[in-house]
Amino acid sequence: MSDTVNVGYDLINAWIANVKPKWLAMLPIDYYLDTLEARRVDPKLSAVAHHQYGFRSTPGTFGTHSQASQTNPCLTLIPPMGIKSAGKIFLPGCPKTFVVNSVFSAGAHTALNNWFNVVKVNFGLTTITWIQAIYSKKTNITSTVQLAQFSPVVGFQERRRVFFGRSTTKKKPKV
Repeated sequence: MSDTVNVGYDLINAWIANVKPKWLAMLPIDYYLDTLEARRVDPKLSAVAHHQYGFRSTPGTFGTHSQASQTNPCLTLIPPMGIKSAGKIFLPGCPKTFVVNSVFSAGAHTALNNWFNVVKVNFGLTTITWIQAIYSKKTNITSTVQLAQFSPVVGFQERRRVFFGRSTTKKKPKV
């Protein structure tokens, strides 16, 4: 087994032991964790370590069903001062009690803070240090996360939005 795969399994095991309960606490009960994968960003075509769960064996634990399959709360990951590229994590669904009167509920903020308090420090089980980071393809820079917060807009993840009856491609500008 390659070193990349061993390190990938170390990350997966650390995530399962320390982060998984906090992650599931942000998901509605009708969403399930199916697979975890860890792969190196660079070089391309790197080996992949994975952990497969049984069918519908690991549901979200926020306590209510989702409002709609296309409502995706976004966690914005704030980098240190001077770094221009923030990170985003789209949650797959929005529990019904996650947003009350167009504002994220106290329960949602508690779930986010509990998750962030685990991932902002070393959650590793071995000598390898694992923390949540932001990688920017554009600048090829990795930075630590200083703060996590909800984006004020709950909606579509734009690149996965489906448009009906019109083209999704941009028209070339007239010269």
